[in-house]
Amino acid sequence: MRMAGIKGVVFVVVLTFLQSPARGDTEVTCVVMESCVLPCSFQGGTDEVIHWIQLAGDKTVHTYYDNQDQLAHQEQRFRNRTSLFKDQISRGNASLMLTRVKVQDQGSYKCYTSTINSNEESFVNLKVEDAQVTCVSMESCVLPCSFQGGTDVFIQWIQLAGDKTVHTYYDNQDQLADQEQRFRNRTSLFKDQISRGNASLMLTRVEVQDQGSYKCYTSTINGDEESFINLKVEGAAPTDPPSVPPSPSRPSVKGEEGEQTHEMKRLQGQETRDDEDEDDGVTVK
Repeated sequence: MRMAGIKGVVFVVVLTFLQSPARGDTEVTCVVMESCVLPCSFQGGTDEVIHWIQLAGDKTVHTYYDNQDQLAHQEQRFRNRTSLFKDQISRGNASLMLTRVKVQDQGSYKCYTSTINSNEESFVNLKVEDAQVTCVSMESCVLPCSFQGGTDVFIQWIQLAGDKTVHTYYDNQDQLADQEQRFRNRTSLFKDQISRGNASLMLTRVEVQDQGSYKCYTSTINGDEESFINLKVEGAAPTDPPSVPPSPSRPSVKGEEGEQTHEMKRLQGQETRDDEDEDDGVTVK
């Protein structure tokens, strides 16, 4: 009897292991400030329930049931940035559209689905890359940045190389006392759009030295956010190679040549006079 009980336990453990599928996460790479789709599919059926969770902190990203979104418990940071493909849910598509991707969105997500037929779950690893912006030398350029709107807005742009302050805003106005000298009179924000979450920076008369990575840090009563931009500058005037000075002349050589020429002419003149003297001597005889 005791042996039979042990066999039964072993059988249950082995069966449970065989029924547990190996977790194979889907890898997705998104770019800061752009839109991105986290894929998820399930076996179609009725009474669909879809629940997206960011595993770090067990944050609710998006929930759907009773044929509509249920966002009462959605994490504040994802508000107005998530949606499902409603016309494709009946066909088993539970993919999530995530807009205005942020650095903080990076990490692992779980997609849980349930229907009258079965429950399923899958996992997605989201990697977020810095946005790339290309500007032309001596022209104007916009470095994009957005945040969740709120009161007590604080915005600061920093050039990471050297930790240089590019632009600072708080108390409803620019605060430029600590602005790096090189950026003076070349930066501005879109003031009429800050209340809507736009912290983008306008940079004028772009210089070669502006190239590099920038951080956009924002803070409101709702929380802090940051994003990163890589700026590439094109069309800079090529630097002229240093001119090579001509080889120094040798005056002494030229002087020697002049002296040699003068001496040759003197000798030739002497020879001419000697010939004339000889001719005169012969005639006299």
